[in-house]
Parts: sequence; C-alpha cells; structure tokens
Amino acid sequence: MTAIQPKTHWGDSNPKNKNVIVSSQFNFCEKVYTFNNAITLLIIWKDSFPRSGVKFLQNKNNLYFTNEENLFYQDKIVKDIMVYR
Repeated sequence: MTAIQPKTHWGDSNPKNKNVIVSSQFNFCEKVYTFNNAITLLIIWKDSFPRSGVKFLQNKNNLYFTNEENLFYQDKIVKDIMVYR
C-alpha cells in the first residue's frame, strides 16, 4: 500500500470475540464517500490481533489512514484479499 495509500480504514471483529480484529477494510476515497458504493479493499489477516490498537488509532485519527496506521499494519501477515463495491 505504498504506491497508493488508503484514505480510511475500518477493523472487522470476529463475531465470536469482539475484542479481536480478523479483517480490515480500506477505502481510497474520503470518509463521506465510503458509504456510497465505494470500492473497498478487504484484507483478511492470517492471525487476529487485539481490537484495542485499531480502535485507538481510529479514535485518534478519525478513521483516516495516516503514517501511524501504516506502521501499525506493516508487520501483519495477509491471508486473503478481496476487492468489492
């Protein structure tokens, strides 16, 4: 994600455990447009990780993807990638 940087990110919890993130959604448009049929990159992570780290960054940066998020996600291993609208 270095060539084209996402604008927003959203963490998806495991339905059985709301305290861990199993996948993340990345949008390449402003937050106001993410609900209007925007193209979404969904990454399913190989290993889940605590929701607290994602929630902290989402609250701090108002869901926008910054260098902090880039550093946070850089060591995560991708299991699968989907793109949808």
